[in-house]
Amino acid sequence: MPCDPNREDRFYIPNIVNTVNRLVTYLCVYTSETVQSIEQLSLYNRWGNRVLGPISGNTESVCFPATSMTNLTSGVYVYRLSVRFIDGSLRTFGGDVTIL
Repeated sequence: MPCDPNREDRFYIPNIVNTVNRLVTYLCVYTSETVQSIEQLSLYNRWGNRVLGPISGNTESVCFPATSMTNLTSGVYVYRLSVRFIDGSLRTFGGDVTIL
């Protein structure tokens, strides 16, 4: 999920994860230098039940482990992401990701 291009706060979450492909079997948030930390990342199924997370971190990327992703069935999932930026602001984002 790209942020507003006019704003310097940027991060990216892929919208498709292929758990069959052994090279990319995880979901990550990739951040820019304007992000201080990922405060919380959770993944929910279509019924609103949390299936992964919450996880957090203060690195350039925060990822769900590949082993936890392979246990998910194919479908559309919703994520909730709380990001702390270097200016101290905390913003919450949401979106969806398709698991193949």
